[in-house]
Amino acid sequence: MDRNLVALKPALVWKHFAEIVRIPRPSSHEEKIRRYILDFARAQGLESKEDAAHNVYVRKPASKGMEDRKGVILQAHLDMVPQKNNDKEFDFTKDPIDAYIDGGWVTADGTTLGADNGIGVAAILAVLEDRTLKHGPLEALFTATEETGMDGANGLEKGLLHGDILLNLDSEEEGELYVGCAGGLDANMTFGYKAEPTPAGGYTAAKISVKGLKGGHSGIQIVCQRANANKVLFRFLNAAPCDVLLASVDGGGLRNAIPREAEAVAPQGIKPGTTAVEVIIREGRKNQVKRMLSKIHHPVIRLHRCNFAGLELEGVAKGSWRELTDREVQILKSGGIPPKQASAMRGGKPQDTPASRTRHHGSHGSAPKRNTYRERYTG
Repeated sequence: MDRNLVALKPALVWKHFAEIVRIPRPSSHEEKIRRYILDFARAQGLESKEDAAHNVYVRKPASKGMEDRKGVILQAHLDMVPQKNNDKEFDFTKDPIDAYIDGGWVTADGTTLGADNGIGVAAILAVLEDRTLKHGPLEALFTATEETGMDGANGLEKGLLHGDILLNLDSEEEGELYVGCAGGLDANMTFGYKAEPTPAGGYTAAKISVKGLKGGHSGIQIVCQRANANKVLFRFLNAAPCDVLLASVDGGGLRNAIPREAEAVAPQGIKPGTTAVEVIIREGRKNQVKRMLSKIHHPVIRLHRCNFAGLELEGVAKGSWRELTDREVQILKSGGIPPKQASAMRGGKPQDTPASRTRHHGSHGSAPKRNTYRERYTG
């Protein structure tokens, strides 16, 4: 992987971003990035300050002859959304982000990159460092703990800023300016569930995992219709052909990030006092299996038809459909008999198969049915 970010252009922006991604800075743990900016300001001979809300302020005087221009404030936030893949060993309070170049993009290995808003911070530092720019009075404001509550902005010291125009460098589209924001809403929701005792036996635990999704910032990529791992997991569980017991569920990690991984642990097996049976019948009447099993005092709790005339339901979700394969079409045209068997029968040599051995006579002495129904029931 190409990790040479400093070779990218504009050089000053990527120089600072390459250093910023190596500084741990999840929300409420921004002390190292604050120190980096304050040290930078001192090295550049610029006035700087940290206020009580842990915002960092830097002032750069106007270029000669431009002292009468309107003052501009450049603003970005210091913290980042700390999200990682479940199989990634990573501590956002200690470890540097492993950033690399992938084609035309800069990304990170198994974690969020922190370009929100690290690239904004890097752009401001580049402007403050560049001696070739001609500008009026400049102020830089780096706010604290934006991702989890706008703490820095809410605690900003009055009278600290003097500029006339404030540019927030936390938007998404290069070359576009935003003049407002719709805001956001946090909600805590509680769902009830029915607790059941731990199964006594006959069960094994299965872990069901959803991973590999793109995720992203809920305030940005939410319009991209990206899959939410929590929703995908529960849609899968709700589509199960039988009741599912859940031992645990874990998904997502941050309220402002689209969950990209989720998992559930579900005991798999047959409940004590019940029996699973696979039934194969050659002709199905209405409620055939239920009536048969009720005769032997085994009421059917759940019935799942998994095969009809050689057509398998495996892999077909509830409410969906698929086209028949050529082989399945041939089976249907042969009355539910696989092609090889049908060919042999046309040659006058019926194969010794269950279908050819079975004799079934209906109430009117009907001929044997060749269609096969295979159903599973729990009772």
